[in-house]
Amino acid sequence: MKYMTFPSSCAFAGVANLLASAGVDASDREIALGMGLPYLFAKSEQGGYLSGPMMQTGELFDLFLRPRGFHLAEQRATPSAVPDLLARHAPAMVGLRLDADRKHAVIYTGRDGDGRCCFLNNKREDAPDCDRFLFAEEELLARLDAPVTVGWLETVPCASVSLLPYLTGSMQVFQEMRGELLVFCGAAHTWAELRQARDPLFRPLLLDGVSMANLLGESALEESLRELQSAFLAALRRGQAVAAGELLPVPKLEEAMEAYFRLLVEKQESLRPGMENQTIKSEWNGSSL
Repeated sequence: MKYMTFPSSCAFAGVANLLASAGVDASDREIALGMGLPYLFAKSEQGGYLSGPMMQTGELFDLFLRPRGFHLAEQRATPSAVPDLLARHAPAMVGLRLDADRKHAVIYTGRDGDGRCCFLNNKREDAPDCDRFLFAEEELLARLDAPVTVGWLETVPCASVSLLPYLTGSMQVFQEMRGELLVFCGAAHTWAELRQARDPLFRPLLLDGVSMANLLGESALEESLRELQSAFLAALRRGQAVAAGELLPVPKLEEAMEAYFRLLVEKQESLRPGMENQTIKSEWNGSSL
């Protein structure tokens, strides 16, 4: 079983477990780094920003999978269609509502002798949670948020892929996010506005950005982002409005954002010289990663 090794990486551990079922050894970290995850930023359908483990589409996972002869197929369905879809594509990954505040990616592996749906829990190795879940079909349906995305691996010809177009788009999104962060931090806000901005505006840099800096081994950037994260969380805990310029130390925020953007620029420059570096080649021999 493959485990989560960085925050919110259940889908990445899930892909690792799907690969394990196909005889391929990979960790969530190897998948994240292999697909260039620390360099990817995007806008959500709701207009917020996404980075790190929130970037978990089949298209992006294929940046790691296609050179190794796999494709993460995905299908959106209504909850009532999910049991049949899972049965036809097991093992398959799906997100379940484990409690009111937590949606979690798990791997459907089949049914037990009593007809219950069996799921592998993509968790941290040291977590107290159980390794597997068993749900009757009615309970499974109650844990699905519509629409449901089900994903499974398909074997495809090995193919080289290019990170460069994704990186170019990510740089544009990062600059837009940087501008919005600076504008937000330069104005006064109520506590409700802080809470509302937490996930769509601050999470990509101050939460997911921390784990991505850790993946890259950028300890100085990680520490800077952690300090900014602590300042933001302290403001939330106070439960009060903040005056203009008092939410975060703006010079430190600008310095951290510039350091992160420099990583994107350096990555882009490393991909430009020739096609040898622009693509992730399909040179895997089938034994290990």
